[in-house]
Amino acid sequence: AIVLNPLNDTARAARGLALLAKGNSAEGLLDIKNALDRNPNNQLAQIGQGLAMLVSGQYDRSIVALNQLVGKPGGLDTLARLWRARAYLGRKDADSAMADLNVVLARQPTNLDALLLRGIAWSAKRDYAKALDDLSAAIAQRETVEGYFARAKAYEAQSIPGKAEKDYERATELRPTSVFDVLAQTESKQKIKQLSKQLPCGNAQAAANAACL
Repeated sequence: AIVLNPLNDTARAARGLALLAKGNSAEGLLDIKNALDRNPNNQLAQIGQGLAMLVSGQYDRSIVALNQLVGKPGGLDTLARLWRARAYLGRKDADSAMADLNVVLARQPTNLDALLLRGIAWSAKRDYAKALDDLSAAIAQRETVEGYFARAKAYEAQSIPGKAEKDYERATELRPTSVFDVLAQTESKQKIKQLSKQLPCGNAQAAANAACL
């Protein structure tokens, strides 16, 4: 579409959004910037800007960008709320994230991403029973790297290393489908290495620097 019409900013912003979602930040952000330069109100470009700030850890700037779309017509409210919830979680503000996620789930009770993120928010609030309910519900719909990683962290926080390691391992086996899956898979591999160094309590061969399960 862009070859046919280089000024097709809907296609350019959409391409930028797709590149960002795959983890190609440099090329994706270039498309987003070019689209915004010509039309600052291009909603696809605005949400792409929010995603770019999110994946680079600029949570405050991501929230500012996504605020432009929350509650506005155009069909991007749900996605903007999901990504804004991620930014709030990055800022350690689980309550604000929960508010966005509850709005989405009130409209779409089985929204996989909202269930997954609400599970992460419950974990941040140390309500692990509710976290496991939401995360297991998300995984039951579709296995994702991030889903298993988040559930493994909840198990680990409850000192259930066997289930945690099993979920971390599953997270390394699945094919990542988003930039968030890529990040979760990298962390899962690191977690497996850490857990492999831990030995049961009472093991006479435990190394001096090994943790005790």
